[in-house]
Amino acid sequence: MNRLQRIQNRYGQRWPVVVCVRAAQRTWRIRERITLGWLRLTTNGSKGNGITIGPHVTVTPGSHLNLGDNLFIGARCIFEVSVNPLASVTIASNTWITHDCHICSYNRIDIGSDVLIGEFVSLRDSSHSYSDHTIPMKNQSDVRGHIVIEDDVWIGRGCLIQSKAEGVVIGRGAIIAANSVVSRSIPGMEVWGGAPARFIKRR
Repeated sequence: MNRLQRIQNRYGQRWPVVVCVRAAQRTWRIRERITLGWLRLTTNGSKGNGITIGPHVTVTPGSHLNLGDNLFIGARCIFEVSVNPLASVTIASNTWITHDCHICSYNRIDIGSDVLIGEFVSLRDSSHSYSDHTIPMKNQSDVRGHIVIEDDVWIGRGCLIQSKAEGVVIGRGAIIAANSVVSRSIPGMEVWGGAPARFIKRR
């Protein structure tokens, strides 16, 4: 008895669906391996094991990207990491980044372990200076800081985390409510929300 006959006997009339699903799973795994291989070839930094990468993820070639083990990076995420000046993005193990997130680093963004990041979140460690009104903003210098997201943080859908020169640290176990704007450090084990984000309660 060949493999197809065994599937037909086991699943009955559902066998065509089972065959299609298994073929799609194999295609997904092959595409995933190709994407991870492409990341290893085109970016610097370490890459762990068990990394799942959705379709259409883009990363700046030649950038410094460190990825831990057992990560999930959803579809259409963008990693815009400066090569000159040299910047880095580090994501520790067991972190989940949902689809359509934008991570933009001109200095340093560190994301800890067991972090949950909802869809459409934007992390940016720099912004434009606008202090001199005689010069167009796009011609003024960048203000570069850093973002550190410690372990076990949950960032809700649609949040913007924008660093200032002094940097932003999201403490261990903090929760950022959906659609919040964060531009200052948040202590661990607290819930913040709003635009700008404000303290809501302790966990």
